Amino acid sequence: MVRILSGPGGRPKEFGSTSPPGGGHTVVAVNPISSPDTETKLKLTECIRQNNGAYLGYVDNIVQLKADMDSILDKAKNKFKNLELEILKLKKENQDLKKIKKKDQDDSCETPGASFSSPEGSKKDKNKKDKKNSKNLHLEELELKNKEIQDLKQRFEASETRSKEDIAKLNTQKLNLERDLATLRADSETWSNEKWELTAANTDLQSRLQQMAMNMHIQGSPDQMLQEEIRNMKHSLNDERKVTEKLSRNLELGKTQKLKKSSSTGIHLPDEMKVRDDKLAESMERYRIQCDNLGCSLRECEDKLLMSRKKKRTSIDQHQINEMNGLFGSVLKEYQNALDYLRDLQNERKMKTQQQNVYEEIKESNHETRINESRKTEVDIEAVPILRAQVESDLEEELRKLKNSNRVNTAEALDEQRHIERFLATDARPGTAPALRNTINHLADNSFPR
Repeated sequence: MVRILSGPGGRPKEFGSTSPPGGGHTVVAVNPISSPDTETKLKLTECIRQNNGAYLGYVDNIVQLKADMDSILDKAKNKFKNLELEILKLKKENQDLKKIKKKDQDDSCETPGASFSSPEGSKKDKNKKDKKNSKNLHLEELELKNKEIQDLKQRFEASETRSKEDIAKLNTQKLNLERDLATLRADSETWSNEKWELTAANTDLQSRLQQMAMNMHIQGSPDQMLQEEIRNMKHSLNDERKVTEKLSRNLELGKTQKLKKSSSTGIHLPDEMKVRDDKLAESMERYRIQCDNLGCSLRECEDKLLMSRKKKRTSIDQHQINEMNGLFGSVLKEYQNALDYLRDLQNERKMKTQQQNVYEEIKESNHETRINESRKTEVDIEAVPILRAQVESDLEEELRKLKNSNRVNTAEALDEQRHIERFLATDARPGTAPALRNTINHLADNSFPR
């Protein structure tokens, strides 16, 4: 006999029905013949529940790993942005220094021409002093610029050390992520093995459920109304059999007594008595035949009841098997969703690694550009004293040329003055004024060319 225990609300639960995590599981009490099947079924349900719990734990771990990865990537992005801002600042400072250097070169090129335009000697001395002062100021500015460049170099080195540390941290994080990926792959393999084990367990469950259904059909209980009717019919048959047995005994006793009396007295019975005895015997045989027919009909009713009970139980067991298949299908769907989620995580991590590689390439390119710019600035700084020496040599040559030209001009002016005085001495003669004017104009034209 199969007895289905009640659930958490006093209501009876069907075999194979599921309940929420806090409401308890269905318990099936079976007779000692089918107890091992129920034990195996309970063990399998517990295994499935444990597998579901482990699966949920794995999913929670995966979600936590994803959140940690996102936080680490956000931190790396922020650091990379800060480094880009520092690099832009350094580029701007280098550009400003280049502009200042160009302005200084332009000023140094323009100052000699302005000094040469003055014709007087006192102004030349002042210009020389101004040039010396400007040179000193220019040297001071160059020293300040050198100091600033050294500060920038120190900052650049500090930023390089920081970037190296950040890269080392990122490499460690990358190794940790690779380890996590390896563990996740191993977990996915174990989950696939568990999936195949669950499918095998499901097939075993289905076969055992079918066997249990057959046993329950064979050993099940019929309906109460039909049982009562059959019992009443059996009781009535038993009562009628008892009555027939009593009647048969009484008839046999009566026959024996009559035979004894007839044998003792020698008197023959009348024909009416014989006819009555024959009719009683025929009625008793008919009654026995009716009882046998009633027994056959009862047996047919029992067989029909068994068949109806088997049909009902097969339908119930088929419904339970369908429910179990639906539950197993839902578990498989959840497992497939988890595998898809893991694949999406792997693809996201691949994309993130590609982005990190792109960021590293950008960093390397920026680092190379900074190094090239610093080298160019160093070369320009080294070329400053050479330029200064060239400028000084050019200034000295131009001063010499100016001195020589001034000497020549003064000698020519003295000669012209003497020539004019000679002509002025001859100014008292008549008719010499226009000739003298012509000579003065000729000398003026020759001495001061237009």
